Amino acid sequence: MNWFNSVLLVLGLWIQFALAQDLQQNLQRISVYTKEVKSHSIKPYGTLVYNKSNKRGQFEKADTDISIDESQDVCLGTDDLAEHGCFSFLSNGADAGGLDYHVYLDGSGEINHISVSNNVKQNSSVVVHPVVEAPAPNLNPESRKNAPKQNQQQGPRKEVVVKKKKVVNVDDEGNEVVEEVEEEVEVEIDDRSWIQKNWFYIALPLVFFLLMGEEKKE
Repeated sequence: MNWFNSVLLVLGLWIQFALAQDLQQNLQRISVYTKEVKSHSIKPYGTLVYNKSNKRGQFEKADTDISIDESQDVCLGTDDLAEHGCFSFLSNGADAGGLDYHVYLDGSGEINHISVSNNVKQNSSVVVHPVVEAPAPNLNPESRKNAPKQNQQQGPRKEVVVKKKKVVNVDDEGNEVVEEVEEEVEVEIDDRSWIQKNWFYIALPLVFFLLMGEEKKE
């Protein structure tokens, strides 16, 4: 009985670990700070957390002192996004607690731009703006004829990566020289989640647990 309970405990912990890994893979965290415009003094303000799986976000304030000097002009900034070192100004040191954080997604579902607006309820919220790309009309008759063939040729998405490999060359004196060279190769982009990639390692303990349950009944 004790051995069976131990197996059940290990299985439960493994499933929790798998779910946690999948959740972390789908989270994008952006650290936000306040910066005084004149002195350039920076203080951590909080973290914007976006869940790519359910397309929802929330703003978590920092545990440290987040009070803002009302005599200073302050802006919000982050180093986690390009060109966002000071993405919104708070005039006269206004309280950043009553703000809506508007996040704009790129084609891969990642946040690439943030803006803020005042919130009369004085509580922070996150508004997600997905990218909507309108299809452009194709006015070329020749390309429209070739469209079915092009669609058939489209396969998995690929990206170019740089890989290193060793090659053996012969120098002028006839000696073999091993050199390391770089080459660009195309690899398929794996968009699967952590659970999809590791489903076998999750299913195997479950099958083992079911078999042990049947033996216990006998």
